[in-house]
Amino acid sequence: MINRNIIFAMLPTKQKLFMTLLLITTIVNLNNANACTTLTIKDNQGNIYQGRTMEFGDGLPKVYLNYYPKGSKFKANAPVGSSPLNYDAKYAFIAATGIADKSNQLLVADGINTQGLTVALNMFGQSKGSSTTARTDILDADSLGKWILSQFATTKEAAKAISQQPIWFEPTVFGKPFPFHIAVFDRSGSGIVLEFIEGKLTISDNPVGVMTNGPYFKWHLTNLNNYTTLSNIGNSTSIWNGYHIAFVDIGGNTLGLPSDDSSSGRFVRAVFYTNYAVKPDQSNATAVLGKIMNKFDRVNGVTRTNGKSSESLSSRDTINKSPSEWTIFTTLRDLNNNIYYIRTENSINYSKFDLNLIAQKSQPFSIPFNDLDKPESIKLINND
Repeated sequence: MINRNIIFAMLPTKQKLFMTLLLITTIVNLNNANACTTLTIKDNQGNIYQGRTMEFGDGLPKVYLNYYPKGSKFKANAPVGSSPLNYDAKYAFIAATGIADKSNQLLVADGINTQGLTVALNMFGQSKGSSTTARTDILDADSLGKWILSQFATTKEAAKAISQQPIWFEPTVFGKPFPFHIAVFDRSGSGIVLEFIEGKLTISDNPVGVMTNGPYFKWHLTNLNNYTTLSNIGNSTSIWNGYHIAFVDIGGNTLGLPSDDSSSGRFVRAVFYTNYAVKPDQSNATAVLGKIMNKFDRVNGVTRTNGKSSESLSSRDTINKSPSEWTIFTTLRDLNNNIYYIRTENSINYSKFDLNLIAQKSQPFSIPFNDLDKPESIKLINND
């Protein structure tokens, strides 16, 4: 069922460590041409809400809203001589999907299932997995999002299963085997980050409820130590050499907050806003989440790169023309009520999808994002 909601937009210490990390960040983030920001907030009752932006260097690609009912049958990909994993969906889910590999299977980049478990794939150019040597029940990495949403209700279940699952890193249409890391959250507020680093799977607890892009997740947690002097309380007056000075406005407390669109800057900013934002009532929690996500909404032309990015999904022609990077869609999720919101780059409004109602449908559907507002799409989803 679709409704229409308008969500209106609303220096550190430890200098040596900071400058070292800043230099590393500058080098790494020259390579971030397809970036995403994922974050969570809680309402005053402890319910969890998640938002994410999706950036892309060529504008909105062929992205679909897919619904998979409970009992849907899936078959993974496997290398020649090995047998793939076959599995049935334990839980219905809806997801943002796109073509991932030469087999034309749809990669789940973002979604939620009926248990309130969510998945968000963010670009991670340093991702490097090592394919399994097993020969049976192989799961290709591009199927991870689909597999997690269809099989698990909690992050604990997902973490245990993936640590035991044989995975194949097949070539993708992006030119790299699975250049992503995965944020998984559940209704309890538990979050984990799944990364493949130097050939090994790393599963990290996510104590801050935020994920952006490279470097690896634990680097970002370490980097937060450089911002301990930041607060939501501004010091409006002071005395320097006997001279009284006063700040003439409100908001000076954020002067040391990174304003750049780099992965590390967005991570710090996301943790700051989600930490200090007043916990809203359940009735307006999604609107508050939308306002926070507006802080990460990027405009075409403002951020360009003059070199090929290790995290770019752009075409070679576009890369050679110094591509811009901008937000092509934003999603919001109410994990307690299984509500999924989507706003594309062509809209100021969010489309609202109630998975509890959609899950009553026994047939799957797949709708291009650009068609979500069309009457025939609404009729298909509502089963009118």
